Amino acid sequence: MLISIAYTSNWMRWVCANAVEQLQLLDMIAISCRGAVPMIVSSIMENNFIILSEEDTIGTTVRKGFEAGAVVIVPRGDELHILTPNHIAGMPETRHIMDVPSQTALVLHKDTSLEEALLKMDEANECIAVVVEAGRPVGIVERWALLKHIVEELRHGRELAEQLAAIFRASPIPILVLDDERRVLEMSNALETEFGLQRESAIGKRSGEALRCLHSLDDPRGCGFGPHCQTCQIRNTVLEVIDTGKPLLGREATVPVRVDDGVTHKVFRFSVAPFRHDAGRAVIMTLEDITIEKQMEEREALIAETNRAFAGSKLGEGIQKGLEALRKLVPYEVAGLLVWELGMDGFMSRAFSWMPDFHEQVKAMFSELFDTDGEPGLIPFGACSFADALMEADGEPIIIGDSAERRYWGDEIRIKHGIRSTLLYPLLWEEEHKVALIMQSREPNAYDDEHIRLLERIAPVLRAVVEREQLFHELKELNATLEKRVRQRTI
Repeated sequence: MLISIAYTSNWMRWVCANAVEQLQLLDMIAISCRGAVPMIVSSIMENNFIILSEEDTIGTTVRKGFEAGAVVIVPRGDELHILTPNHIAGMPETRHIMDVPSQTALVLHKDTSLEEALLKMDEANECIAVVVEAGRPVGIVERWALLKHIVEELRHGRELAEQLAAIFRASPIPILVLDDERRVLEMSNALETEFGLQRESAIGKRSGEALRCLHSLDDPRGCGFGPHCQTCQIRNTVLEVIDTGKPLLGREATVPVRVDDGVTHKVFRFSVAPFRHDAGRAVIMTLEDITIEKQMEEREALIAETNRAFAGSKLGEGIQKGLEALRKLVPYEVAGLLVWELGMDGFMSRAFSWMPDFHEQVKAMFSELFDTDGEPGLIPFGACSFADALMEADGEPIIIGDSAERRYWGDEIRIKHGIRSTLLYPLLWEEEHKVALIMQSREPNAYDDEHIRLLERIAPVLRAVVEREQLFHELKELNATLEKRVRQRTI
């Protein structure tokens, strides 16, 4: 009896398909599944094989192997061979396998990944491979079955990818996917809501162009080529992650961002990690706008600095340094203390400051307001409209938005001397002693409730300074001097 091609087993059917289409499919799937299919060949191998020795006959091979639908494996020295129906076609059943030429089998360890198995089968142009453990056959894996499994996995993967894409886009965290040229491949919807970026305009642009960085306009080639770009934290971090493949987390960068009415400096906390993408090397970057957080940190530092300055060891020096530090938090052209102290003729009002520019800028104004020659450190005014305002407010802070509204006596002269807005913050409001911090600006509506909240953080320390015995001692001496001069003028 002669063996014919009719004994072709199921695994031979794959060979009958269009070879070009199969190779194209293999290449496409192999590329797509790189790093995405973590399974190993032992998870999909089959055990429909039989091991025969070279002493066995072709008849035995047919009965135990091909007719049973099994793959025939023949050990030859240190190698494993596969015997196919083509090898024995036309040979008598009594002939021994040792006399039959066969092909060396492609051997895969049982822990070989599906990706590597596909690549090795492609390189060897094999349709079947023997799976081994410790050098012994434990199964076989056929390329058609491998492809079918991967196609199913990829189909499931696409469904999962679509779900992940939906989750990604709906994420409340601003996320950018960038290619190795830092161009935007994908972005989460949070970038639209938090940064105002439109997906249509951002996709394809470099990160700085998408984020509207001012320096992306420095060079005609765009983001990454201007003189400031060489020290850009975001650019350099992305390039480092692309180069090393290692994530870098929790970095910060200050970016001048173009807005409708000019430029604002935003501080971003960002993390960058490598990301597999069909386009090649890519990274995924999360962005967090921490500008307000940084401003709060800077504000807290300034508040601490101001409090330390007010608490200086020397009284006058402490007030002067404190007011200078306070200017970084609350803008002003004029700042000092208004003091009311009960004297012989009732409450006397004074302007009191250790700041030299206070006297130079205010002396002329107060002289004109109260028809007196104000002296450094003590400028008497007996009819202070601000005192009445504070009395009406029962010692609560007062904001005067614009002297041009002429709500208070003396506003005409204040406007003449360039004073437009005023902030009064009472520090002491006792029966015999009343002290208020006065801050004035040349800008109208320069003060708001936020400035009052800032002064609330400063007031306890400044109040403690005012309450010091040395300050009241100086004020009493000044009060005695003033009353003496008033009596001399009335004689």
